[in-house]
Amino acid sequence: MKLFQKIIALVIVFSINVLIAQEKLPEFRSIHQFEKEKYKDYQIPEKDQLKPFVGKPRPLQARTNPPSKEVFGYLPYWVYNTYPNLNYDLLTTIAYFGADVNASGNITNDHNWPAAGLIDMAHANGVRVVLTVILFNSSELATLLNSPTNRTNLVNNLLASVQSAGADGVSIDFEGIPSGQRSNLTAFMTELTDAFHSAIPGSFVTIFTPAVDWNSVFDYNALAQITDGLVIQGYDYHYGGSNFTGPNAPLIGTSLGIYNITWTVND
Repeated sequence: MKLFQKIIALVIVFSINVLIAQEKLPEFRSIHQFEKEKYKDYQIPEKDQLKPFVGKPRPLQARTNPPSKEVFGYLPYWVYNTYPNLNYDLLTTIAYFGADVNASGNITNDHNWPAAGLIDMAHANGVRVVLTVILFNSSELATLLNSPTNRTNLVNNLLASVQSAGADGVSIDFEGIPSGQRSNLTAFMTELTDAFHSAIPGSFVTIFTPAVDWNSVFDYNALAQITDGLVIQGYDYHYGGSNFTGPNAPLIGTSLGIYNITWTVND
């Protein structure tokens, strides 16, 4: 039994100001990409840095009164030093954002992963920590997904990174996947999930899915069966490049457009 099939990504550890839109536009970039580019060279000031964690993080502890629903939050690397202040009682999983990967399946920048202090504190409170895996370049995504060798390399690199950190899984954030990659994406997620579940019993593997699958690359039914959950990016229905102003994350349909969170969940 999967722990969950779909998560609406509305609960975020840190709120972010967003520019949003409804139409499919070449210039569109998600809020993840905006923020990642904004903070690509960011280093936490020395005065704000925490004392380095020494030792290996403790294993994930059992909880006596966990939330009744999956509550999936994101902790970007540029605010990592705030982890001691999180309300862990309200969370079930924290996705550390994140590790950049390339077309060859190599991790090019782990942004200070492993986040040992976070993992230890989260585990002490019965909260999982997974590594967000980031690739936003369409041509690199095509090269990666087209190559079984490159896919295997990425699976092996991610597994080694998560195992050495004592963490609990991965969340795949591939954005801008070009058309024609539907079967390759499904194959990659199958390979990744099987490897993690075999090597790390109880590990948690998810994938981000878009509000609207413009390129028809996400086989939702297959991915829901393969993985431990689909993290719906339930926003960006309108943004700064839209032809008209509309809501960021409409729950139901409006006169401003047919796409909304209810539509996405049912898609």
